[in-house]
Amino acid sequence: MTIGDNIKNFRKARNINQSEFAKKAEISQSYLSDLENNRKNISTKTLSTLAEKFGVSVVYLATGKKKYSDLTIDERKEEFKKLKNKIVETNSNKENNIKNNFFDLIQNDLSFLQVHYLDSAYNFLQNEEDDYILRISVILQMLNREKNSGDNAVYEDLKNEFDEFLKKYLAIK
Repeated sequence: MTIGDNIKNFRKARNINQSEFAKKAEISQSYLSDLENNRKNISTKTLSTLAEKFGVSVVYLATGKKKYSDLTIDERKEEFKKLKNKIVETNSNKENNIKNNFFDLIQNDLSFLQVHYLDSAYNFLQNEEDDYILRISVILQMLNREKNSGDNAVYEDLKNEFDEFLKKYLAIK
């Protein structure tokens, strides 16, 4: 879609005829018609002025895609509902995956070392503050990403940061 198409759709969605829209926008009706029919290109200044006068973003007029500020209260409520449902669904899926993984572990014969490792990990997660777990997770993800990136300096810096964190955490000098 073109900017002219987006302006036309915006105008029609607001149930405003060309004459009223042009008057409020302080442009001529023939210029608005030319814009909507893609006979003329709109300047950024005019686009900004239109956005300001109608209380919407330039992005919305230019692309037809609404930013948060362009949403009505009802649209915002609907988007929050969708987001909440998606979060609930995602958490439910993660919980089910974890339960299934634990069930799979129970079905397997684990070595003493594997059982000890899982017990230690469980105790660590149960006894630690979320900040430590989050920090360890982030550093490990960054290490994994940088390991194969070819930038050894960044990888070494991350590795040293993680070593320092572990030394502090484990009270090793």
